[in-house]
Amino acid sequence: MSESVVDGIAAEFLHNANRGRRLVAVDGADAGRAARFADALAQAIAGASGDDVVRRSLGAVTEPELRGGTVEPFRAGDADGPDAVLVVDGQGLLDDAVRG
Repeated sequence: MSESVVDGIAAEFLHNANRGRRLVAVDGADAGRAARFADALAQAIAGASGDDVVRRSLGAVTEPELRGGTVEPFRAGDADGPDAVLVVDGQGLLDDAVRG
């Protein structure tokens, strides 16, 4: 994985979602590679924005588990600041049923 690719994705994300409590989901055929990419992306976002970045590895989750256990608590919380970013990796996160 190229550092410039990760930095480019982080820059694009921050350009399109530059404030508020934001979420980035990373999914992939290889769970280990997806987790490493999510780690690198979280570091790139933090470095480029200075915002708090929260990192979670979820494994396989259903839409209710994702929303109830991860997204809603993150969006409702204020411990990480108003402009925090949640970067999650897991299996099936980009499936239609999970994305909502």
